[in-house]
Amino acid sequence: MVSASCLQPLTTLAVTDSIEQSVTESVSHNTDDLDRGCSYLKLTCTRCGKLVGKRYTNVTGGVPIDFKDRFCLIRKELQSFEVGTVATKNTESILQNLPTCQSLQVENAMMQKILLLHKELLAHQSEQIIQLEKRQTELFTKIEEQNETIKALSQRQRKTELVQTVIKQEQQEMEENIAEKKKQSSKGGPQKRIRT
Repeated sequence: MVSASCLQPLTTLAVTDSIEQSVTESVSHNTDDLDRGCSYLKLTCTRCGKLVGKRYTNVTGGVPIDFKDRFCLIRKELQSFEVGTVATKNTESILQNLPTCQSLQVENAMMQKILLLHKELLAHQSEQIIQLEKRQTELFTKIEEQNETIKALSQRQRKTELVQTVIKQEQQEMEENIAEKKKQSSKGGPQKRIRT
């Protein structure tokens, strides 16, 4: 049974070769435990295998919410511990993989260049869109002018057709009058005046 007085929350713990964290999660089912229903990872001593604490992944009931995701050590199981070191088994590899100030500056400069290129590209595309809209307006204006010209030509063509029809009718009448006049002159009858 773990009592509240035995638990000490630590924001950082040096997980060295002395303490090992379990991979599988456990859940406390004991009704007498203060942490009943809580999920946790066991912290054990690598030398003797004894449980020296827990790291709660989910807290309920009597365990304070501040204990979640922190290393909680059982004081009576420890002879000594050091607070404030952050050394882990893979700290060196983590530190080696951290970006340097120079690499961050280079990356930042590259990102600024990319942003500048995007801005220039957008400005160029905006100019092209404006030119295309201008051209489209010009084309619509020309189409309207051509439609007006076509309408005017259609009206002229209709007038021309009308005039041609009238001319044909008059020509036909004249030909009929001439033919009639010839008939009468060949018969020797009185001559009529031809209307023009």
